[in-house]
Amino acid sequence: EAQINSAIDYLLPLIKKYKIPISHIVSHKMVREAYKKKYPNKRCSGKVDITDIEYNRFMKKLKIQLNSKAKK
Repeated sequence: EAQINSAIDYLLPLIKKYKIPISHIVSHKMVREAYKKKYPNKRCSGKVDITDIEYNRFMKKLKIQLNSKAKK
């Protein structure tokens, strides 16, 4: 939970400053899958930084924080 809060505290100012759409916040796994789709013959690590469940939990909390900051 502390890591999620820390990441959100770090990202919120960047998201606002650079007007980053929430859809552009992705995990390493998502980037790797897109890369492998584009370059199927290239080899890349199979390490996963966070699970899909953790990513969804993070995104849910990030959206809540963005909505609460937008209302202020």
